[in-house]
Amino acid sequence: MAAIALTFLFLYKNTHSSDAQNISVYNGYVTSIYYDQFYVNEVNLISNSSATANVYVIPKSQLSYIPVVLPEKQIDKRNSTFSQRFELYYDRSENNLICNTVCELNFRFELQQNGVVLGCPAQLFLYDNKADLKIFIANEPYGSVGDPVAQTDCLPKTGVVNKTFHLPPNKLYYIGWYVAKNVGYTIWLSANLTRINISGLNEDCSVSSQHTTCPITHTKYPHKKENISLLFNTTSTTMMDVNVTPVLVQWNLQRLTGVSAPSCIGVVVMMVAVFVWFYYCMIRTVAWNGYITIA
Repeated sequence: MAAIALTFLFLYKNTHSSDAQNISVYNGYVTSIYYDQFYVNEVNLISNSSATANVYVIPKSQLSYIPVVLPEKQIDKRNSTFSQRFELYYDRSENNLICNTVCELNFRFELQQNGVVLGCPAQLFLYDNKADLKIFIANEPYGSVGDPVAQTDCLPKTGVVNKTFHLPPNKLYYIGWYVAKNVGYTIWLSANLTRINISGLNEDCSVSSQHTTCPITHTKYPHKKENISLLFNTTSTTMMDVNVTPVLVQWNLQRLTGVSAPSCIGVVVMMVAVFVWFYYCMIRTVAWNGYITIA
């Protein structure tokens, strides 16, 4: 019977750990990681902050979203007297440029040439991390721009340009701006976003500066095969980085409760046949070793 149990376990479950991921958690908003075709068995967390991040593990079907519309707002207006790169801010204290599933940013640029303009008049870059934004700013006014997730072409010296970006979700975006000498400009931004709603959810665990291992029991083997999400939020006043290493479970076949009768019977018959063959071989071995005598 032990052989049957082990065979059944091998057929129906495969457990392994995934690679670690680093995620950033922002005060008042939810950061998420999705795992396709896997269930989360447990999650190992390490934080670089003394603040606490709450962790939720839920099936994708239980996620709910809140639509967010940011009305058009002027984010910068000035005349450039020298070529420069810098970050543009849009209510950064409120982290308005974080989104889940829907992430659309709409920019409107109005540029005016106010003298001799050499090279690219102006260009906008979008980043999903501070490291690349820092590279962009540190190499002003020329040189590496890091690894932007999106950018405009060089904008014309004079006129109005509208640009819409549809960006990958589950990120906080930073705006980098380059402007040449003798260019005047005004920039407006509006956005259509969604954010995950965690109202009513109970966290599975929390992590601060120490290493934390969280067993995830209630979502370990859901009855319905579906994707799993890890959600993080914090009340920290500064951005918090968390290293996430989940232990994932993937069923090679449907769960026993979800297997149809014919396929279930087929699997059972196959395992019984294997067990009978194994038992027959053991009996023959015992008979051969225990009852053959030399005349």
